[in-house]
Amino acid sequence: SKATVSVLYWLSIQTLIMEYVDLLRGSGFVTETDAMIQGAWTDISGMVDSWTLEHMFVHNWTAVIYWGLNIPLLIFNFFPAINPLERWKIQKGKHETAGNVFKMLCVVIFNQIIGTIAAVVTQPPRDIRAETIPSCVDLAWQLLACMILYDTFFFFAHCAMHTEWLYYTLHQVHHKSKISIGISSAYFHPVDYVLTSTCVFLPPLIVSNHVVTQVVWLTVLALETTNAHCGYRIPFLPDARDHDFHHSHSNHASEKYRFVNMGSCFLIWDRLFGTRDPCTNWWIEKEKAEKKAQ
Repeated sequence: SKATVSVLYWLSIQTLIMEYVDLLRGSGFVTETDAMIQGAWTDISGMVDSWTLEHMFVHNWTAVIYWGLNIPLLIFNFFPAINPLERWKIQKGKHETAGNVFKMLCVVIFNQIIGTIAAVVTQPPRDIRAETIPSCVDLAWQLLACMILYDTFFFFAHCAMHTEWLYYTLHQVHHKSKISIGISSAYFHPVDYVLTSTCVFLPPLIVSNHVVTQVVWLTVLALETTNAHCGYRIPFLPDARDHDFHHSHSNHASEKYRFVNMGSCFLIWDRLFGTRDPCTNWWIEKEKAEKKAQ
């Protein structure tokens, strides 16, 4: 069956990765790089106390990444004539209005404030300066594990959010953004935002619980989720049409598209359960129609 083939495929990929990891561990270059990074970590961690170091890295850095990516996208939304990405716009000629963007910005900033407060309050005290930094090889497999775990947690949590009560009570806010724009990635009902953030922070806590693993994971996820919501199909990046379609078509009222492209990263569970197929089929039909019209 399709599910069995998919499972065997991912198991084979995992086996190849672990064999490659074992080879890398004996590499002199990797050993020297690890020593250099560990030295830099020791120097940096000796400058400030453990609490400041952890929250400076996790919260301040992720905020810099988020806004560093999204401020240019906001400018491009309002000035498409100077936008170098406009040629790759998925919903051609469609842009968010100033009124909608203002509302979204208010919600996003509020969410980020309460999210930071919740993380600071709930984070137990620990001396991260005494912890040995993960090696490059460990970071590589930990990052892959975080992506797979997040894809799993987010898929099932997201499916729950598309059930009737949760959708109309919480998740409908996120789906008010029909034209994908980068800041949509944090545009949620505050309760929905906290629940989604739980799916984000659990994977690194499970695989490592080291602040460096958290920072690397959150950086990669910020890049992934901004790309997914940016509204452009940029060459050599993961296809943003999957999540753009989710925003433009998927909602609880639609039986056909109620559950479509519900995961993230690799869309593992969407491939297993067939919830990516409606989107793929829609794009195939659209491309056929465009070719006939030429």
